[in-house]
Amino acid sequence: MKIIRFLAGTLMIISGVWHSILAFQTAESRPPMIAFAIAYLIIGILLLINNSWGIYLGAVLPLAGILAASIKIGWSNFDTSMMILIIIDIIVIISCVLMLIYRKKPAIQI
Repeated sequence: MKIIRFLAGTLMIISGVWHSILAFQTAESRPPMIAFAIAYLIIGILLLINNSWGIYLGAVLPLAGILAASIKIGWSNFDTSMMILIIIDIIVIISCVLMLIYRKKPAIQI
């Protein structure tokens, strides 16, 4: 699970940096892109330091990003950059869901 967590955290940081670069290239969607960039960077850092909040947020927020992008931009208008970001989001969602499913549960103490 450590490798999956590091993969998800690294991909979130890459996605956060990429979102910030894209935010300054387009003026029309700058505030949402900056918000997602900051959120993705925070989630990436939380995943790398093994914080459980990062796993929960990593399973939910990229899904919101995919939905927001598909509603705002539309699937037919996606370019290569957006498709790569969607693929990164899907990988992170799957990784975080797997970490939630297979996390170690504490033993019952009597």
